[in-house]
Amino acid sequence: MRKRKGYLVAKHHRLAPQRDDRRAIVAGGHTILAAVWYILRDQAEYRDLGPPYFNQINHRMVRYNSRRLAQLG
Repeated sequence: MRKRKGYLVAKHHRLAPQRDDRRAIVAGGHTILAAVWYILRDQAEYRDLGPPYFNQINHRMVRYNSRRLAQLG
């Protein structure tokens, strides 16, 4: 099954400009392999994180970096 919107597609589109297209494909394969490992180990269902996963702001990092900038002046 092919998906046009999903976590793996978003990961590929995020990595392809930084690296070669082939390396982005291998990274996607590694992600699939790791997901299969955890699904089989934990006997869980696959839950796609979706494309917005990479756009979420990590509020803890924002707070940390804001505090760090305030310390630096």
